[in-house]
Amino acid sequence: MTLKLATSLDGKTATRTGESQWITNESSRAKVHEMRRQADALVTGIGTVVVDKPRLTARDLEGNPTGRPLLRVVVDTDGRMPSDAPLLAESGDVLWVVGENTDVEPPTESVMVHRTGLVDGKVDLEEVVKLLGSKGLHNVMIEAGAGLAGAVIQAGLVDKISAFIAPKLIGGSDAPGPIASTGISSLGDAVRLKNVNHQAFDGDILVEGYVVRN
Repeated sequence: MTLKLATSLDGKTATRTGESQWITNESSRAKVHEMRRQADALVTGIGTVVVDKPRLTARDLEGNPTGRPLLRVVVDTDGRMPSDAPLLAESGDVLWVVGENTDVEPPTESVMVHRTGLVDGKVDLEEVVKLLGSKGLHNVMIEAGAGLAGAVIQAGLVDKISAFIAPKLIGGSDAPGPIASTGISSLGDAVRLKNVNHQAFDGDILVEGYVVRN
């Protein structure tokens, strides 16, 4: 389970007005497509689907789809995914994960609906991970907003962090960061990384490492 993040130098994922495209540069985004080509499944949340309208596909340098990832997963507790979401127009299977009491119908033949139990009123993410494993999808990348990113961190489901950092400052107390949830109260409880490495992409820096398990 790899959590991909993209922030400014001061840790922002968007401006205070919500503008987020693009914080990182073209070289970084090309690297993300390379990472997607190596992923079995790509997971995002409904907030990202609604606001950013991603396609969640991997494409080559000419913009052609590569057939990866094998499965795109949308975590959507209340079943809010719009029928005209751009990801639905792309080829490839989509797993639409909703809460156990949410009544939805697949908008296309490529969409599979899975209902999970709830944890604190949200989709049970551990159940989702087990489901992906049962399908033989072992290399999973998460590209999501702060809510889902914070939830998977807090649940201890992340094995690797891939953080793209752009050399620009956004500022503003109302500009969002990459990870929500309650957070920690002591620095001793911070998520730490091991086997850390970094790469430069035309000025952007990619920092990667594996989560240290207590």
